Amino acid sequence: MPKSLTLTCTFALLLSLAFSASAMAATYDCSPFQLPAGNVVRQTGGINNAGTVSGSYNDSSGQTHGFIYNPSSGSFLSVDYPGASLMSLFNINNNGVSVGQATTSNGNVFFTLDSSGNFHPIPVASGYTISSVFGIDDSGDISAVVQDSVGTFIYAVIRADGTVLNYGSNPVHVGSLNNSLQVIENSTSTAAVVDSSGNITRLQDPIFADMQQSNDTITLGTGVNNAGTVMGPVSDQFLPSRTYTRDASGVYSEVFCPNLTINAAVHAWNGINDNGVLISNETIATPLPGLAQATLPASGIQFPPTPVGQPSPPQSLTIANSGNARLDIASVQIIQPFEGGPPFTVSGCAGGVISLDPGASCTLTLNATPKLNGVQYGTLVIEDSAPGGPHLRSLTSIGESSAPPPTCSVSGTNPGPPAQVTFTMQDSTYGLASISVVQTTNATANVPSFPYGTTSPVYASATQIDTSRASSVSFSVNNTNTYSSTTTCSQQFGGPPYGWMGLGGSITGRISVIGNSNGTLQAFARGTDNALWTLAQTSPDGPWGTWQSLGDGLASDPAVAKNGNGLLEIFVLGGDSSLWEASQSEPNGAFNWQELGQNFTGDPAAAVNANGTVQVFAVGSDQALWTTSEMAPGATWSGWTSLGGTIFNSPAAITNTNGSVEAFVIAAGNTVWHIWQSSPGGVWSSWDELGGSIAGNPVAVMNSSNGLVEVFGLGTDSAIWNISHPWGSGWSGWTSLGGSLISDPAAVFEADGSTEVLARASDNGLWTTSTTSGNPLPGSPPWSNWAPLGGTLANGPSAAVNQDGRVSVFVEGTDTTMWTYAGANAAP
Repeated sequence: MPKSLTLTCTFALLLSLAFSASAMAATYDCSPFQLPAGNVVRQTGGINNAGTVSGSYNDSSGQTHGFIYNPSSGSFLSVDYPGASLMSLFNINNNGVSVGQATTSNGNVFFTLDSSGNFHPIPVASGYTISSVFGIDDSGDISAVVQDSVGTFIYAVIRADGTVLNYGSNPVHVGSLNNSLQVIENSTSTAAVVDSSGNITRLQDPIFADMQQSNDTITLGTGVNNAGTVMGPVSDQFLPSRTYTRDASGVYSEVFCPNLTINAAVHAWNGINDNGVLISNETIATPLPGLAQATLPASGIQFPPTPVGQPSPPQSLTIANSGNARLDIASVQIIQPFEGGPPFTVSGCAGGVISLDPGASCTLTLNATPKLNGVQYGTLVIEDSAPGGPHLRSLTSIGESSAPPPTCSVSGTNPGPPAQVTFTMQDSTYGLASISVVQTTNATANVPSFPYGTTSPVYASATQIDTSRASSVSFSVNNTNTYSSTTTCSQQFGGPPYGWMGLGGSITGRISVIGNSNGTLQAFARGTDNALWTLAQTSPDGPWGTWQSLGDGLASDPAVAKNGNGLLEIFVLGGDSSLWEASQSEPNGAFNWQELGQNFTGDPAAAVNANGTVQVFAVGSDQALWTTSEMAPGATWSGWTSLGGTIFNSPAAITNTNGSVEAFVIAAGNTVWHIWQSSPGGVWSSWDELGGSIAGNPVAVMNSSNGLVEVFGLGTDSAIWNISHPWGSGWSGWTSLGGSLISDPAAVFEADGSTEVLARASDNGLWTTSTTSGNPLPGSPPWSNWAPLGGTLANGPSAAVNQDGRVSVFVEGTDTTMWTYAGANAAP
């Protein structure tokens, strides 16, 4: 079978795995095991129910001795067999009797050591000689390897009277035994528990037990207690070595010690008592009461089809502890294919051992970059201390070739009434497979029938229903090539007359506009009385209500954001140079003020983190950029963090398509600089210069449909300049959009994906330019010529998109009232 096919089968088995052996885990409190000063543990042997440990150690001169030690009471006994050059104690029972071995000039001596410190030779039936000993039960029975009269080595139990019970031949290593005379045996290929009746229970790695992987069998058992619980190490071809326990009913557990750094080179778990306490050369692990519960999504993660070699949009997976004991996450790994290269990576709470108290959670960020055409599978393996662990979730990456998508363009518009728009859809290479209607607003859509795979143009149309309202329609177009991307084309048309409308008020400065959760637009402006004023639509796309004052004392224009709960938060500077926040406690509700910090200048900026919290930026009196964020949406704020820099203007901020926040500023030489989170909510990058020669403040926008980030600014030559990049690609060079402008621009993405830019010109009127088609990429398509929209502006504009897709522009007029222009990209 080819290697790649073998891997595919392996992943298919992982995805449908039904364990024959239960996988469960417990939470342990781990503490270092150390002998009194100057003594170094060479090997622990076992631990009894009183917590007394037996073993061997090296003193400060390097001499080896046996020891009996109870960490709780502090009692320590150094043990030396008379005349021995090497001394080891292997195990200790609940009566305080140990079993051991010493090397003398006459050879090896095997003995028991009673609680009074007396040595007793181990009797053995005639015809047998002892090769090695390991465990001792409470009756004085000893697990051993013995040699019979013909020289055969066998597993055995030597009873207290010397009788030998034969447990099998060809031993490599024998483990401890319990009062039921269950013995651990270790051969070259497997470990097992054998009882006095000859019943054999093989020990198998519970993760891969159903896959019958030859190197996934447990090959070592070291301890068994009187409850029948077995312990030892296990390793396999995919995951690192780890420690297991297996109870008498066959339930496996994994042992994690999150609070200790363990030296894997010398660490070995050697014994377990009836209370489930484990002892190693370095550590005592005590099981804690209660049970952790790992709550995570039931299904796996499938990344959307993505061109080969390009990153898919990141996906997240949250792990929560819904139990009543600490949840330890020992490791997070991905088992993934080798053919073509591994496509998956994981970050977040994936580094080192992480502990979650009851009710706590952490989030993994998963990324995929497909390496081959078609499907590649992986398996996320979360090793944790909760029932069902390790938790496995499937990962699916779908790679697409670079086949071009179909084309779709507006081929004609009839202004009506009723208005009508016609689309031309074609794929002359692969032929069209399907055309579907994605969305209609106040319109009926018509897609004619056509033969599958036709390379000829197909004409679809949409017709306005209510001539008093704007209409819009979106189509999805697919071709016959499996790996080509879908084309979505949209258009708005018809609607009420376009033009200027006065909204009253008495304002100064730049206006901030945002969409509410109910689809209405709401504007915020600084009044001529230095109060914060607001005005909102009474219904989506509908008329405007009345002005409302939210409080006075402003010294800046407002910034506004909508948190993950759908509530608005407004940020302004007060006259005392403090940053103030006015936030809603419920949708469309009242605003409450709180102070967030002092010593700032200019206008603040705000963006929303991936977890729904608001991140706010302001320039400090030291000219550095400072930032703070909410601990949860609408909750308390973290402390301020300086991001450094020497800032000359007010910042701009956006949220990238992966949920990371990015800020833009103007620094010395009128150049644009930016800084960003290295991952959603993560640490901040270093500052990076984008160049340019910008006289005003930067304006940044992000197209949520394709991740395109665009930055605009008023150049020192009075033209508007632009730099941009699609998500996952580098920045373009600066492009001049021309014009003779005197304000910072406003920018907005329209329903068809095109970008519209608006600014106040030297005639104090509003002018606009836009990309000539949808889905713009850096440098292409070209920008239209600047066109006048009239008006007499006192400041730069702001823009927003109505629920029906129409662009609305908001400005301060020379009469200090607010004016709006509806449908700014259409002829008035």
